[in-house]
Amino acid sequence: EESKLLVEFIPMLSSMLTHNSTTIEAEEDDAKRAKNTRTTTNQSGDTDLFAKKSLQFQHAFKKFVRTLSEMISETTTSSSPSWSLVLTLDDLQWSDTPSLELIKSIVTDHENTSGLIVVGCYRSDEVDDEFVRDLQDTQNYGADSVTTLAIDNLSVKHVTSMIADILSIDVSAEQSRRLAELVHTKTLGNPLFVIQYMKLLVDVELVKFDNGVFEWNWDIDRIDKMTMATANVVDIMLQAMKRLPDAITRILPLIGSLGFSFTKHIFEKVVVHFNRLLFRSGKDETREENFPPDKVATTCIRGGLIEEYGAEGYRWRHDKLQEAATSLVEKELLHALQYQLGVLLFDSLTPGELEDVLFVVTNLLNKRGDGSIEASDEKRRLQIAQLNLKAGTKAIESASFVPAAWYLSKGIELLPNDRWENHYELSLELYSAAAQAAYSTGDFKTLKTRCDEVLAQKDRPLLDKQRAYNALLDSIGAQDRMGEAAMMCMEVLAKLGCKFPKRAQALFTIAGLIRTEMTLKKRTPEQISKYETMADPSKIWAMKLLDKLFTFLYQDKSDMVPLAILKSLRWTINYGVCDLSMPNFASVGFMLAAFLGDLKGGRIYGERALELLERSGSEDIKSRTLLVVYGSLLHWTTPFDDCRAPILEGYHIGLKMGDVESALWCILFYLWFSLFLGTPLGSVMEDLQVYAMQMRKFKQKKHESWTLITLQAVLNLIGLRENTNKSRLIGEAISEAKMMEQTDEIHILKPALNLFQMYVMFYFGEHESVVKMIESNEDGYFEKAVPGIAGLVVNAFHSALSCISMARQTGKSKYRKMAKKFTNKIKTWVEKGNPNVIQYKALLESEWSAMRNKKHEAIHNFEVAILMAGRRGLLQDRAVAMNVAATFTLSIGDQKEAAYHAKKAMSMYEEWGGLAVANRFKEKRSVLFELPSEIMVR
Repeated sequence: EESKLLVEFIPMLSSMLTHNSTTIEAEEDDAKRAKNTRTTTNQSGDTDLFAKKSLQFQHAFKKFVRTLSEMISETTTSSSPSWSLVLTLDDLQWSDTPSLELIKSIVTDHENTSGLIVVGCYRSDEVDDEFVRDLQDTQNYGADSVTTLAIDNLSVKHVTSMIADILSIDVSAEQSRRLAELVHTKTLGNPLFVIQYMKLLVDVELVKFDNGVFEWNWDIDRIDKMTMATANVVDIMLQAMKRLPDAITRILPLIGSLGFSFTKHIFEKVVVHFNRLLFRSGKDETREENFPPDKVATTCIRGGLIEEYGAEGYRWRHDKLQEAATSLVEKELLHALQYQLGVLLFDSLTPGELEDVLFVVTNLLNKRGDGSIEASDEKRRLQIAQLNLKAGTKAIESASFVPAAWYLSKGIELLPNDRWENHYELSLELYSAAAQAAYSTGDFKTLKTRCDEVLAQKDRPLLDKQRAYNALLDSIGAQDRMGEAAMMCMEVLAKLGCKFPKRAQALFTIAGLIRTEMTLKKRTPEQISKYETMADPSKIWAMKLLDKLFTFLYQDKSDMVPLAILKSLRWTINYGVCDLSMPNFASVGFMLAAFLGDLKGGRIYGERALELLERSGSEDIKSRTLLVVYGSLLHWTTPFDDCRAPILEGYHIGLKMGDVESALWCILFYLWFSLFLGTPLGSVMEDLQVYAMQMRKFKQKKHESWTLITLQAVLNLIGLRENTNKSRLIGEAISEAKMMEQTDEIHILKPALNLFQMYVMFYFGEHESVVKMIESNEDGYFEKAVPGIAGLVVNAFHSALSCISMARQTGKSKYRKMAKKFTNKIKTWVEKGNPNVIQYKALLESEWSAMRNKKHEAIHNFEVAILMAGRRGLLQDRAVAMNVAATFTLSIGDQKEAAYHAKKAMSMYEEWGGLAVANRFKEKRSVLFELPSEIMVR
């Protein structure tokens, strides 16, 4: 599957990726069919479909490079040197954004451990600031080493050596030195300029070979007088080109307009046609029969202008030669000739040939396609508009959104005034595709204009407006106007027959939840597996809109989230299963667990979602389904450790399929599981840094912010950086104050900040601060703000211990009540089958025994809690249990036991990697660490 994707983007790879000729031919046929259907591949209107395909290719190409790297590294033996794959990329200044993103993804691929060197060359005077920033970002995104080498122009000494080699003369001779100095002055030491300048001197016989003495001769003063210095190689090349036969000089601008490379077939067609057109009334020596295509090609090759490219093509020797060729005529005349050339190619090429040079022909026709075509020639205008649609769609497919937007705008400009009445299909395609391109470039103003035009068409099928509505909804969501996006989404759903209540939302939600529980209990997995496949396009669109609505409502913290999930479920039950049914079933399970507390029921529907996923074999929605099932649902009844592998699979499959959003949430939840399972903090820190950079690369701001918050918490616990107040989220990764400023834009950030702020405060023993944060939040704040996440159980445990600590210190009953509430919550989870909180329950029971002055019961429970955390390898939980046990044993006067537990706690904090936590703990328990060593031995 990945090989086919690579071959579709890079057909030349077919010979490398396949061995069977039949397979190669089949894949080539597939690629051709894909080309012929490109304009109809996104009828669903998903604004990110082509971007996803580009990301799929990026993922596949990275795996291809990894494989090549591994093959080369495997050739290394103990007696041979180490080998690495080297990729050399020239003329990077021409790279478009997708190409640079592909290069960046290869260079920053941390999974390629076999050795890779990428050498990129570009002209520093032909790039903009954005290009330079992209190069800098490549290093920032984690490339092991990026070295910049500035290659200056040649010095006089180097030019002297170069000329001496060219003319086979003595480099030390005075005459050689003077010629080199003159050439350096004229060309500024540019190597290409030097070569072209020397060719010009030979062509005009200012440098001549004397057959009598077998050496080159020249007159320095004459050369200096007859040539001028220039910083533009085009000027030098123009002088040389103008010395060619007139017939060839006239045809060169047209050849230059064919692009940097072109087929011999097209070259011959152009030469024959324009010979007749330009030279029909010329002299005998310039008539077309004297300059057939082969003679023109031979002259250009001998003149160093073009060269053969493969068996069936030519290409320019250098882009500056191509630029010089198109500069031989005035700009206005050039555009007129280019338009005629475009017409010739459009009218004479077969559909397959035209597809291969689609952008070239479209660009040529656009030279006169902006309104200067005769108004009466409506047929030609519509043909060019259609061609711009194909070019724009093809550009979107390769994620080249800026040129795509330009092509589609050109197409729209060529439409007649009665576009919607008499050319509806073409107009609909152009405006809808233009809206998609505008979304991808962030041009939301143009997007709205394009969408409004489509939506204003009355008495047209609603499905025709699907792409416009989707683009408009996504753009509103991208601007973080979630409430507005949700309202519009519900309006469109109502038109599709899926209506939502406008009032009494809570009542409808509760009633829906009750009906859902009753409905679900009647449905067996076997019954669900026999559901028909959803086929009605309007029903499928409604399902996709419900999926968007869930996202909008969730990020808007709306209480209608359960209702959106219920509507999706009802849609599946009534109309059949589609790809989105899998994450929907998972979401139903999430809803049952998070909102009704039905962990068992939630698990059942999470498992049914996985069954549907396996039945469908679809990978498109797999990452999203695994994210919901393991990131928000099954971890309530499954050990965290058992959730890590499938959610990591969700990350990899999401990148493979282009579902970046789901993939990056998967990797974040995977890192949380690692953190909560006691993975050494140094390892967690390194992973967080790598994936935060990846999230920045993919421009996933929410994911990156959550990851940086987690990273800062870990950095504080480790204490690697200077930070006077390590219990505050301030440091290398984030500034708490700046992050809080973003919470107005990204609503979901505030609970993340609060969650990890309390996490850090707890480990540094600032229980009073933890309790103050609990009191400042409404009851059940985290369950409402971020329902279902794994961090909720950890927060409840820490909150319970902090409240108990404050109750013990102050004697106030309110803290005791708060502690009881969190303890009961954990007990309920244990009773409902959550295996991740059993050790929490044991430690809290020991604390309550201590509060009731039941010494022996408390000591027994402490030992049970310590043992349970140890058996599961939870270093941090075992350290906390030792810490709490030290506090209790010290309170009952058992200094020896307290010192033992304190030393063990500090040792485990250090083993976990929490060096700053260990140091703070030692400061607070300094009296125990100052005891004589014989007392500290248990």
